[in-house]
Amino acid sequence: MKICFKSFQIILVLLFVGLVLPAFGKPQSKPIPADCIPLLTKANTAYVHSQYSIAAPLFESFLKKARSTDGETLFKLWDCYWQMHAYNQCNLVIKRVDKMYFTYLSSLQKIHLSELAARMDNYTQAANWLNGIKGYESRMVGFMNPQLLENFKKDSADWHISYLDINSGFNNFSPYLTDSLLIFCSNSPSAKSERANSWDGKSYVKLWYVPINKTAWTTLSSKNVNTQSFTNVKSTTRFLSPVYEGSDTKPIDKNSVLTKAVNFLALKNLGNLNLLGGLNIFRYNVGPASVDRNHTIYFSVNQPKAGKDAKDRITIMQGKLIGNKVIQLKLLPFGNKNQYSVMHPAIDPSGKLLIFSSDKPDGQGGFDLYYTRRSDTKSPWDSPKPFSSNINTVGNEVFPYCSPDSVLYFSSDGREGFGGLDIYRISIKNALNGIGTPELLSYPINSRGDDFGWVEDSSLKTGYFTSDRINGNDNIYHFSTNKIIGIGTLTVQ
Repeated sequence: MKICFKSFQIILVLLFVGLVLPAFGKPQSKPIPADCIPLLTKANTAYVHSQYSIAAPLFESFLKKARSTDGETLFKLWDCYWQMHAYNQCNLVIKRVDKMYFTYLSSLQKIHLSELAARMDNYTQAANWLNGIKGYESRMVGFMNPQLLENFKKDSADWHISYLDINSGFNNFSPYLTDSLLIFCSNSPSAKSERANSWDGKSYVKLWYVPINKTAWTTLSSKNVNTQSFTNVKSTTRFLSPVYEGSDTKPIDKNSVLTKAVNFLALKNLGNLNLLGGLNIFRYNVGPASVDRNHTIYFSVNQPKAGKDAKDRITIMQGKLIGNKVIQLKLLPFGNKNQYSVMHPAIDPSGKLLIFSSDKPDGQGGFDLYYTRRSDTKSPWDSPKPFSSNINTVGNEVFPYCSPDSVLYFSSDGREGFGGLDIYRISIKNALNGIGTPELLSYPINSRGDDFGWVEDSSLKTGYFTSDRINGNDNIYHFSTNKIIGIGTLTVQ
């Protein structure tokens, strides 16, 4: 799943909690050769600090040197690849694990294995992994019901999906439309070398923009919308700056290890792409963003650590978007650097309703959606409140968006769907009142991968969204339909 924001793979994202696997009581591991202990110690240290791009090769070296098939170490290696969204490597590692170790898996590990199985179109196995996990009953039943999955495709002929030309071998996600610009997140390097993050060894996410009239796209055929590839998309391992998992990461070392852009597609093909101005003061991940009709912009950023041993948290900033530059920066008071993150802000057009995602301890699952309101744009925000259980699940609810006709779009991995993050919608009025059931958007909008970052224009017939369905890479897609996709003009009450 994404934070990277997909807000930071994704954020994003799915913005950045590292999984520390429990020690296995059985079966007993073989003694570790003395000359291999330092290597394993280094690997475990990097792993605990969410430095997955460093930990993975260390674990691989240890397993080879020690000739080990230790299940605990293999699952830590598996988790490194999972956190970096290197799904092909995940599949290779899981084949090396003795099946007896599966008895000792945590619920979170089983959930991740279920998502991997769904990505591979093995819904029966995906359902089996969820068996007995509280809160995932409906998702398990959905995976077990082929007819239900077919029903989710009932409106597929109404959608036309196209691949944007701004995509590259890097991760582009969470688009947002303003009057003349398409603002989006990308971990594309902005120089020939720059600091890398130790989560995945790639550049940090930044906010970029392109004039809307300078974008173009290639239409995808409905039959191959999950499998097509393009010459400007790398087909190698997917690397993603964390989207919404928690972003507890830092530069690889104090000497500034640099990302060498070997296939520097982003710089070679920048064209009309540019960094959004005024945000270079932020050292780490920035985005996604949302803008109201008064040109006030809200976006996620990594907060500096509250202490030496604290986690990096994500918070929400606001500013004024003047042309292609952000000024008048201000920190919103919703996060807690010691306890939880707030991210993925979605402002309604009026600027009086703000929805965001957070892993507050009082939530129902990983990340939940919260909202705050105010009487006018000059008044302070109310204390944030969580949405009811008709919205939030034991999984992750992330990447909200308030449409022009007062519909809430968001992504979740805790509901019936195709797998990974799927996009759902519900009227904002019903969401605030805790009534109604979110509607799953049909295939080919949703896929077996992560789908998120929805935005539409005022016509309610065209817009953009994010998916990692092609080559496991986050890309931005254009959609269009012949019918109005909203569910009516609603008043927020």
